[in-house]
Amino acid sequence: MMGGADGRTEALAHRAIVDAVIAGLVKPRRGMRVVSADASASAEGDVDVVVLSGRGRTDAEVAEVMGRARGLVGETGIVALVVGSLAARELGEVARDIDARGAAPKDGRDAYGRAIDWARTRRGVVAEDLEPERLGAVVDAAAAAGLVLVEPDTATLSPALARIRGMRSPRARALLATVALGANARPMLFVPADRAPKGGLARWKAERIADGWVAAADGAAPSSADHDLRQTALAVLHDAAREGRRAIPFKELLREARDRWSLAARARGERVAVGSSDIVELATFLVRRAADETVLLYALDPADPGWTLTALDV
Repeated sequence: MMGGADGRTEALAHRAIVDAVIAGLVKPRRGMRVVSADASASAEGDVDVVVLSGRGRTDAEVAEVMGRARGLVGETGIVALVVGSLAARELGEVARDIDARGAAPKDGRDAYGRAIDWARTRRGVVAEDLEPERLGAVVDAAAAAGLVLVEPDTATLSPALARIRGMRSPRARALLATVALGANARPMLFVPADRAPKGGLARWKAERIADGWVAAADGAAPSSADHDLRQTALAVLHDAAREGRRAIPFKELLREARDRWSLAARARGERVAVGSSDIVELATFLVRRAADETVLLYALDPADPGWTLTALDV
């Protein structure tokens, strides 16, 4: 590791790599080069991942940063612009103000109460919010530099968003996912135009995280349910956190969750069946929970990622 990287820098880089892996844009490996074009104008090309912040810039500055990022990633790397949503930030400020005043917490019985409850439990990394009206300028600057925004189908991260029609362009899908899902730190992925998927639509496969690591997010409510494999996995994650295990391998999580769920099901007199579909089911669930920021996913071991990481200039 190099460049004085701190926990925030690492967290943003991990998020960018996870999304890029799920989208099939990079393959995780030890020795990956991760840098920031914000700080690394002198870095050489063939960088695996360039992480950018969403802080305010003029159109000329955006064009310069995107051009520099394009030069860094060569033909095989990706650029990740990590952004937050204004709505999520303001909800967080309201939640903190309620707590500071000692006011009675919202009970989540209406939409506003649920939103405040959501904001109250988010204790992880927060990226600068990108104003919706600035998104077009960023995408256009990237295109001028030879980079294409790649986004998944909105239903991938939230089945409820599948009912929203007309979200065909990557720009529209990015705006919807960032704002509607209340993102605190969401990577927008850009790849060289020559290898961008048709229409900028990523073929996300959640099971690509099966060789990765999973942890409970700070502030997420613990789960004690054991009525299905997914909820049991959440309980395993929270137990692991209490035991001091920062993150556990996905396959270890799957095994522990299967064992605990099977024992509970048999105690209730229920039949137990496990199969290969468990991997996809659990992976899909965890990817969606990661988008909701209630779990953390890692494509590289967070205890020893084996990367070269240059600190972000944020």
